[in-house]
Amino acid sequence: MEKSLVLVVGGGFAGVEAARRLSRSKVCDVLLVDVANFTLFTPMLPEVATGDIETRHILVPHRDLLHPGHYRQGRVLSLDPEAGTAEVETTIMPRRDVIRFDHALFAPGGVTNFFGVPGARENTLTLKTIADAVYLRNRVLALFERAWVEPSREGRERLCRVVVVGGGYSGVELAAAMGDFFRAAGRQYPELARYVRVTVVERNDGVTPTLPPRLQRVCRAKLEQIGVDLRLGTAVREVAPESVTLGTGEVLPTLTTVWTAGVTPSPDLAVWGLPLDAKGRVRVDRTLRVDGSPRLWAVGDAAAVPLADGGLAPPTAQHATRQGARVAENILAVLAGRPPRPYTYRTMGELISLGHRSAVGTVMGIQVRGFPAWWLWRTYYLFRLPSWLRRVRVAFDWTVDLFFQRDVVQLPMGREGRESDQAGSS
Repeated sequence: MEKSLVLVVGGGFAGVEAARRLSRSKVCDVLLVDVANFTLFTPMLPEVATGDIETRHILVPHRDLLHPGHYRQGRVLSLDPEAGTAEVETTIMPRRDVIRFDHALFAPGGVTNFFGVPGARENTLTLKTIADAVYLRNRVLALFERAWVEPSREGRERLCRVVVVGGGYSGVELAAAMGDFFRAAGRQYPELARYVRVTVVERNDGVTPTLPPRLQRVCRAKLEQIGVDLRLGTAVREVAPESVTLGTGEVLPTLTTVWTAGVTPSPDLAVWGLPLDAKGRVRVDRTLRVDGSPRLWAVGDAAAVPLADGGLAPPTAQHATRQGARVAENILAVLAGRPPRPYTYRTMGELISLGHRSAVGTVMGIQVRGFPAWWLWRTYYLFRLPSWLRRVRVAFDWTVDLFFQRDVVQLPMGREGRESDQAGSS
């Protein structure tokens, strides 16, 4: 008897978790389609950008996690749910094939949301990919080298300032990591120590708004203690190549602006003709099945997943991983003639790294801070890495970081030309 085929689109937390569980089943085959040939452990991107972790150590090849026949590097161009077919382009060749499926799971993740701010898309960096992290590191170091020979105070301040837009988890962790990195780099660039600055711009009155108020205050105090410049209660009005204009009218001179302020679902969802809500997320029921379709499913950042309390599941790695597990169980249940079960998950906690062996968060309702929270943060994320090889390598990177100073070396890439062009006017 021929096995059913489950097509999984997207290789992030949710897609990979579902594909791994489905691949162990004897009643179906699985095909994971993703534009990259690896899954990226995004919570550790700030540490890659600042040199705490070696670049490849948070990348896990899909072929290490799945049978080689269960993965294809490419993208879905079109979808016919009625016929159960998808046109898949293998991007390297290129080549197009029509894949017939019995069930399809969509987990393409999200892209950066610039909220229509003038100049934001053109003049900011993002932190969504491994290339983003490496490029940010290279750019900061290149601008330090330029600042070293820059004679004016104004020029040095512009070259040595990093503006982070967004005071949520991603923005705070990046700002804290950059603060640590700047202190370490001060040994190699002693004359720049007075000029280096990380500025966080957040439209709310505080950072990390989902944390309890007490921990929000602790987080803010820690950031200020390590020298992070907080601009709270103001939005970004415009981003130019050499400055950021705030809603108050203040202009922050900088050549490095990193946008971490929001995420919007992948635009491919509309191309595939899936039913979307007002924010562009796929409408699904509590079993993670796409509204109106018996064979389509969606999870992660791409889906508006309803919870029992009437709210929607937040777009976090915790929920994405557990949605991947539940949707795999539900697809197998449907194939076996059983009813699918609703997705239920209660957040175990939240932890935010604040650099320099410090963190804050909640674990099972208990508030934690300082070194214990930092130890829990690293332990949790270390064991969330999907292979023991990566866990050992990351643990080794962290151990080395305890005893030796960080490297301030640029990694050769194909984007230095762009960097030189943007920095040239300084």
